[in-house]
Parts: sequence; C-alpha cells; structure tokens
Amino acid sequence: MGKRTEWTFSYTAARVLEAAEKRRAHHVARGKHWAERVEVAKTELKTDGIDWRDAVIRQPDSARTSTAYAAQPVFDSTKLQALNEVHERVQHHQKHADNYAVWVNVLRTSARDRELELDFDDIVFFGLDGTKAESAE
Repeated sequence: MGKRTEWTFSYTAARVLEAAEKRRAHHVARGKHWAERVEVAKTELKTDGIDWRDAVIRQPDSARTSTAYAAQPVFDSTKLQALNEVHERVQHHQKHADNYAVWVNVLRTSARDRELELDFDDIVFFGLDGTKAESAE
C-alpha cells in the first residue's frame, strides 16, 4: 500500500461546514421526495394492489353439503415491494440527514478559520472532492 493511505489534506472548518450543510440539504430534500412517493405507493396498493379471489372454505366432513366459498384478498407483490422500497429510501435519507445535521452542529461550534486535517474518506464523505451526493436515490 502506498503512502496515500497516510496523507491528510487541510480544509478550513468553514469549508467543511458548507459541504456538510449541502449534504444535509440534499438528504432532507430526497427524504421529502421519497416521503411523497410513500403516499403514492400506498394509494396504488390500496386501489390497484388488492384483488379478490374466491377460495374454498374448509368445513368438517359432517357439515359439508356443498362446497362453500369466501372472498380472499390477494396482494400484488410488486406494489407491496414498491411500498417497502420507498419506506427504505425515506429511512436511508433521514438517517443521513440526521448524521450530517450533527456534523453541521459540531462544525458551527468551531472557529471558521480553524484548519482541519482530513483524510481521503473524510473528503469523500463531505463531498469536498467535487462529487455530488447520491442523486437519484
């Protein structure tokens, strides 16, 4: 392994704070987007995700004079899966928004011109490498 695993880079607390605020805002916005999708997925499951089929009711042999049927709900598994997935996305973005909110609060207590030594993973975490946060998620 090269020395690059040991390298650190200096960033001001102000620059890291700005980056953390951007990441937090991204996750808050994505969380809101997915929360709206939860309602859509619920509505789709309620309106198009349940089918009713007749099912034979089991009866004791002594009571059986003819076959009895009852309506049984059958869920569309793809619509149920879609609802579960949007719930997971909401939780994912809420967790990350909360995490960045803590960083924002911590960094706000630091002097803005304070130099912070960040390693590669820190730079990627805060988006200081110029990459965007997870966009479509």
